[in-house]
Amino acid sequence: MNEQFLRCIQYLGEENFKLLQSKKVLIAGLGGVGASTFLSLVRSGLKHFIIVDFDVVELSNLNRQALYTLKDVGRKKVDVAIERARELANNLDIETIATKIDSESLKKIDGQVDIIVDAIDDMQNKIALLRYSVIKDIPIVVSMGAAKRIDPTLVRVGSIEETKNDKMAKKYRELYRKSHILAPKAYAVYSLESAKEGVEGLPSLAFVPQTFGLTIGAKVIKLLIEGDNI
Repeated sequence: MNEQFLRCIQYLGEENFKLLQSKKVLIAGLGGVGASTFLSLVRSGLKHFIIVDFDVVELSNLNRQALYTLKDVGRKKVDVAIERARELANNLDIETIATKIDSESLKKIDGQVDIIVDAIDDMQNKIALLRYSVIKDIPIVVSMGAAKRIDPTLVRVGSIEETKNDKMAKKYRELYRKSHILAPKAYAVYSLESAKEGVEGLPSLAFVPQTFGLTIGAKVIKLLIEGDNI
């Protein structure tokens, strides 16, 4: 038995573990949420990924983005991500795309993926990614707003229509309805906690973004094994 992933196999079963190792995951965005999703899936034995992020590591990222360290500041996030993953596991198949996710860049993604993780912030591009998932008939797990929150125990996963207490989720629902997209294989990770008021920008601690990422990772594994049941 594979010693590195022994405890994963004990929980999932040999057949399910092998199934997961045959699947390919597209992760769009490697910030606080996407970084934790990616790490959790690599540590769970998944091997095939497409990771997409246009950004470089900044010093201000380090308080919440689990992939990066001080020595990574200034480097492309996709380059750091693939390097870190290969420090954790062997025989990985990872394609990196250092660009923004939008309607044009989605055309460059060749080959079938089995599930999509949306961990980006731009609302129009989130809808473009959702539309892509519907056209390709691929399940998608979408991150809503994690900033201005501190309580990881209030993170939930459900349908897009279930999201609440989140301006980002409200805007997403509005665009979703206006786009007339029917996305039965779309799932949202969100927080029941109201955003902190009276603060500038998008302040964020490690707790909620990383919990979002872990929650998405768990949902990805459940969907790949069990199918489209929330």
